[in-house]
Parts: sequence; structure tokens; C-alpha cells
Amino acid sequence: MPKKLFVEVSCKLCNFSYLKRKDDLADWSGLCLHCSRLGRVQSLETRNKRSVAMIGKNKNNGHAGPSHPLYKDGRFCWVTVTCSSCDKEIFKTKESLKTWLGQCRECQPRKGVLSNLWRGGVTPANRIIRNSPEYIDWRKRVFGRDNFSCKICGNRKCYIEADHILPFSLYPHLRFELDNGRTLCKPCHLQFGWMRGRNLYNPLLHNPYIYISS
Repeated sequence: MPKKLFVEVSCKLCNFSYLKRKDDLADWSGLCLHCSRLGRVQSLETRNKRSVAMIGKNKNNGHAGPSHPLYKDGRFCWVTVTCSSCDKEIFKTKESLKTWLGQCRECQPRKGVLSNLWRGGVTPANRIIRNSPEYIDWRKRVFGRDNFSCKICGNRKCYIEADHILPFSLYPHLRFELDNGRTLCKPCHLQFGWMRGRNLYNPLLHNPYIYISS
């Protein structure tokens, strides 16, 4: 098999140097790939031919080009609509107007039932409380009071957690009380906290509260 010979050429427009096959020099325009595409605009006839050629080759079930329901003179049927909240003009396709809520993307409320991720309110109540601003503020106050160090071993250069002295699940009225919180490292939290389980929990150990069993 003959060896392909490459020669170094330079673009006439941008002077970019690159290697090109010697047998392709006869049909070379003298421009690099980038410069050869500058200002090139395909005609409507060419675009229609490419659209027809792509029918059945993509994932839209053959609805490409003239067979597309929104096709009109080589373009989609776009209409100008106005947001009902901010009066901003936006472009929408006629097909998307069937499900449009009348507001632009910035004005659409995306919380609760109007969110595209809404699954009927399946978020557990425990997660809602632990992600609430009140709980986050309680954790910060507990960490600040304990100087960001574990109250049992005194370790500070570790991952710390805010532990409820009287358990979170059994004493809902004490969940945001500062005196019911303490800073623990992960090992101490596993050893002395409620995470060990209801049967192994010893609230009298390192706790200033008297535990009342439920």
C-alpha cells in the first residue's frame, strides 16, 4: 500500500499552517477548514433537500423537514407572545402554546405543585424540618456555643454534628431549643447518641437532662 505523503501548507486568509495530503492539493481552495466556512449560507433549496434526506434517520419518527407538523416555508411557526407578569416579549412555537401558562421562565413559580419535579408531596416530614431555616439556624447556634468542638472528646479538627440530647423524634417541642443541643464528632455521636438505637441509648451519660421513657 503506497505511503500517504503530507506537505505543510498555509491558509491564504489566516496564515494558519497545517499538514495536508499531497494528492488533495489539486482540489484545495487555499483556505483552512475554518476560513472556508466563513460567510457560507446555504440556500433554501439546499436546506429543503437536506431536510428531506434526513427523514427517518433521526429520533423524531421521520417528522423532519416538510413532514414536520410545524414546518412552514423552511422554518418553524414561531409567534410572539407577552408574559402576563412582566410584559416581556418572548418567542413560542404554536405547538407549545397549548401547554403555556402565560408567563416567561423567570416569572413562573416552580415551587410546590407547579414544579416540574412535584411528585404529590412525598418528601418526608422529617426531611422538611431538618432542611428548614429554623433547624439550620439552631445547628449554627449550637456549634458557635460549643466553639465548634466535640463536647465529649474535645476534638475540633473533625467532622462535627449537632446532636439532640433529648431525642428529636420523642421531644418535638425541644427540637429548636439551644439547651437541648450539643456538638459531637461522628464517633462520639455513634457511641453516645440516639443513632445507636432506642434500646442502647443512655441519656444520663454526658447529659444534663433526666430521660423520661415514652
